[in-house]
Amino acid sequence: MFRITSICLIILFLGLMSVSITHAATYTFVTKWGSSGSDNGQFSHPEGISVDSSGNIYVADPGNNRIQKFDSNGVYISQFGSYGSGDGQLNNPKDIAIDSSGNIYVADNNNHRIQKFDSNGKYITQWGSWVIGDGKDFKPDGIAVDSSNNVYVSDNGYQVNFRIVKFNSNGYCLAQWGSWGSNNGQFQNPDGVDVDSSDNVYVVDRDNHRIEKFDSDGNYLAQWGSRGSSNGQFWYPCDVAVDSSGNLYVADSGNNRIQKFDSNRNYLMQWGSYGSNNGQFSTPNGIVVDSSGYVYVADNGNNRIQKFAAPVLPVASFSSNVTKGYAPLSVQFKDLSKNAMSRKWNFGDGTDSTLQNPVHTYSKAGKYTVNLTAANVNGTDSKTAIITVQAATSKPVASFSASPTSGKMPLNVKFTDKSTGMPTKWIWTFGDGTTSTKQNPVHKYSKAGKYTVSLTVKNAKGSNTVTKPNCVTVVAKPVASFSASPTSGKAPLKVTFTDKSTGTPTKWKWTFGDGTTSIKQNPIHKYSTAGKYTISLTVKNAAGSNTKTISNYIIVK
Repeated sequence: MFRITSICLIILFLGLMSVSITHAATYTFVTKWGSSGSDNGQFSHPEGISVDSSGNIYVADPGNNRIQKFDSNGVYISQFGSYGSGDGQLNNPKDIAIDSSGNIYVADNNNHRIQKFDSNGKYITQWGSWVIGDGKDFKPDGIAVDSSNNVYVSDNGYQVNFRIVKFNSNGYCLAQWGSWGSNNGQFQNPDGVDVDSSDNVYVVDRDNHRIEKFDSDGNYLAQWGSRGSSNGQFWYPCDVAVDSSGNLYVADSGNNRIQKFDSNRNYLMQWGSYGSNNGQFSTPNGIVVDSSGYVYVADNGNNRIQKFAAPVLPVASFSSNVTKGYAPLSVQFKDLSKNAMSRKWNFGDGTDSTLQNPVHTYSKAGKYTVNLTAANVNGTDSKTAIITVQAATSKPVASFSASPTSGKMPLNVKFTDKSTGMPTKWIWTFGDGTTSTKQNPVHKYSKAGKYTVSLTVKNAKGSNTVTKPNCVTVVAKPVASFSASPTSGKAPLKVTFTDKSTGTPTKWKWTFGDGTTSIKQNPIHKYSTAGKYTISLTVKNAAGSNTKTISNYIIVK
């Protein structure tokens, strides 16, 4: 009744305990559902499994002669089918497939027919050997649907047919291919079938322990696999599934594992071993991958469905502050990798690092390929980039700007290198006893004064220095002070006033005591009338202002 014959079961049992291989990258168990029985959500040796566009899971439950529908987390939704040969009844349904409209096709094995249902499980039509027209019995096992809703069926036919039959969605026979044997395009018990995005057809050739690939017209393209338990070998495989990237998943039933291959049939990984714990299998028979990459397995002997998530692999990525420059070139690398537990940098000059964000200096001209390899327990990924280091052709010419160049203390000044000739080193002296080797430093002046700033730049060809006297002026609040000459005399009297304020004032305001004022620093004022005059000077700068007043300072007779 079931896919594995009694002889195969004996062979499988003898080899069960020898197949338990641990790999770094593996799929992770998510959930499971089902147990032995006939109630909702129970199974009697589930086989075929499929997924619709909404992510609902359909399971062929042959021992209970029904199809059960679940959501993606295994919550029971509905079922259809019962034992019998009438429309919509089933006898050992082996596999199911769903087309782009949500119609469901069932390989009704012991009724020798395909039945078509709508998305609610309502019977639409059926077809069998009578539409093929060659008089051979029809024993459908595996089933798949392509992008045009053509239906591909593996037909075992009581060990006679050994073929794939292609129908349109209404059951009209379009093509068939295959015969008994082990040559290219032949089969010994064709089983599970699936179709990729290019409508290539993959067939499980169970007793030849291989997968064969054909185009949609049945032309042989490739094969892989042989009998065994090593990576890429099979022991009575039962089903195959293709994901949206063209990766292939094989239910390797005799080895109680799932194997994954890329679209070029290169082995990638595997998971599973014999048992009933989470992630273990007892003859996994059906497999399907949903649009999110989750893998669902019909675990036949354990009467359950298991759901698995893809391994989280690292994605290597990085940036650098420069990609070219003159030797010696210092480069700051920044790791932007995702899902990485460790990393290794190769700088392309014979050196490497395991720091996350290293700084590396290239001392010689050349083009260097930098490689970052990111790793976690599931695998590795690499990213490369080119760093171009040039040799200097002439010595640099120093130049810079500063902003602001004046202000009250404390004063933060940003210095910007504007040198030409590709300097590789910078030495700043700020005039207050401090220095910097940054290209564009910010310096804080804490005391008032006028500061001379110089910049020396260097490269492999030489050095150059520029100096700017009194480049930065830092001011404190001024203190007003003054003198006058003469301070007494007969009218009219001319008096010269002299500013003696400290703290570098930038503005002056004099009041001469006779109702007149001046904003000159050192004014001359004429008094025309006899009297005693009080003089006041207010000085200002960016830091503040101050005033000094001398009463009866000027006496005019």
